[in-house]
Amino acid sequence: MNDYIEKLALEKAFGELSAAERAAVLETIPAEVYERMRAILLRAAALDPGPPPPASLREKLLARMAATPPPGQRGRVPLWQAAAAVLLTAAAVWFWKPPPPCGDPAPAAQGRTDTVFVEKIVWKIPAGAVKKASPRPAPAPLAAQTERKTPALPEPTLPAGNFDAPAAGNPLGNEPELIDFFVQLK
Repeated sequence: MNDYIEKLALEKAFGELSAAERAAVLETIPAEVYERMRAILLRAAALDPGPPPPASLREKLLARMAATPPPGQRGRVPLWQAAAAVLLTAAAVWFWKPPPPCGDPAPAAQGRTDTVFVEKIVWKIPAGAVKKASPRPAPAPLAAQTERKTPALPEPTLPAGNFDAPAAGNPLGNEPELIDFFVQLK
């Protein structure tokens, strides 16, 4: 806001202004705003805290502030406190460190390889590429196919030994439930 208008508002009401002063005020603000500003400025004077403190008080405060060190530089830290802080920090780091990994470490980067097969489609077949099928030989008569061409194997012979040992267990014929289980006729 213009200092000239504030000075006028402290001294005169809008009706008391001369024609030149009134024109200067109306160029900047309307008359209602001027009256509200005048009321605020006059009430602000009543809110004044009172007389300022004596100058000696200011000098005493400045001298005391210069004599005391700023916060953070007020004194030394005892050795036992510094050692305790270092030990507590080391214990916290040891307590919260992650456990070592188990097994083989994983590789840093794993690449995935893939094979791509390119299939070429041939639309035209060269003339010499196709062979004509030759006729099949006539099938042999059925009687000739049944004739055995390999010699017969000799009958197996059992080695000599004692085969008179008694059989252990029950014969399958005595257990009809087992026969039904294996045959599954039901």
